[in-house]
Amino acid sequence: MDNQCGCYPPDTNGAAGQNHYVQVVNAQFAAWTKTGTQVVPPTTINTLFPGTPHCGSLNRGDPVVVYDQFAQRFVISQFAFTGGGSTPPYWECTAVSTTSDPTGSWCGYEFEVHQTKFNDYPKIGVWPDGYYMSSQRGFSGGSLNAVVFDRTQMLAGNPATFQAFNPAGPALILLPSDLDGPAPPAGTPNFFA
Repeated sequence: MDNQCGCYPPDTNGAAGQNHYVQVVNAQFAAWTKTGTQVVPPTTINTLFPGTPHCGSLNRGDPVVVYDQFAQRFVISQFAFTGGGSTPPYWECTAVSTTSDPTGSWCGYEFEVHQTKFNDYPKIGVWPDGYYMSSQRGFSGGSLNAVVFDRTQMLAGNPATFQAFNPAGPALILLPSDLDGPAPPAGTPNFFA
């Protein structure tokens, strides 16, 4: 895939599901079967967000793809902003596949995560009670950011909300845990490192 948005570095990221591998490279995603057959050619990520005012028209990069092993769904996320990134508000565009097959349909969500600080370098983690995100809020010089999106509603294709927290430094970035393996006991919190 090429670097469609002209952003550098390309922020290559990938996730393996039951039968497919999905890769994101800044403003594009593609998918292959585990035997190596490409089933989704390089496609701009904004196509996953039809009808949304910002995510459907903007491809700004910093994408992440994870696989939710419990729901057998792929999750692709990238940020969106208007202008050169110095004018709020800022959005996180998060799409969830409706099945384990990334060639099928997706539910796209546009979350206005910040009204004052840019959500740079977002990272996503899967946990049984939500999709967790961290970002460098206002890089550089802003605070850290921890967000949880309503996984239950997103898996059902319903309108979804989020909660955001801005912990103090001194770290430059937090990274949410991304669960691989058996589910933890009910109520176990997601950990940020």
